[in-house]
Amino acid sequence: MSEEIFKTYPHAPPHLFIPGAVYFITASTYHSVHHLKSDERKRQWRQSLDHVLQREHWLLDAWVVLNNHYHILLHAPEASAQRLPNMIRDMHKFLANDWNTCDKTPGRMVWHNYWDTCLRDDRSYYTRLNYIHWNPIKHGLVANPEDYPLSSYRAYLTEQESDLRQWEKEYPWGGIKVEDDF
Repeated sequence: MSEEIFKTYPHAPPHLFIPGAVYFITASTYHSVHHLKSDERKRQWRQSLDHVLQREHWLLDAWVVLNNHYHILLHAPEASAQRLPNMIRDMHKFLANDWNTCDKTPGRMVWHNYWDTCLRDDRSYYTRLNYIHWNPIKHGLVANPEDYPLSSYRAYLTEQESDLRQWEKEYPWGGIKVEDDF
């Protein structure tokens, strides 16, 4: 097995990579500081995410960005070396450097870590899709997912031409354990 598939530090689990698989990723800021509090920072995060995904040929299915963490649902490319850790590291490094320059805080830790889950079936996929879209409600930011502008929920409403609340009933997000109470 290739060494780049696994993290090399002992306090974190290895990253499983399967070409063409779907991944659910959660990342948080260091000490849960609200580095992403402004809409402008959230837009910068999204632009950086789009850049690394395009460069590595990953496809973004769903996303949400909050003040101190984010969740994304991604499709890995079929014919590519495993680059998930490098992709996330590059995005986090770019954003940290940019924000530290802007805030005049060189060397400040911005990102804590990220966690990834390789999804195994449709139930896992739709449950996490709902988790992403309902995350702003979980954290008390809005009453309805369509009220939160910095997620993929509104795009799903347009594309699906139906109320996504039916998925919430069939694939409830409340039963999964995601450490994001930052």
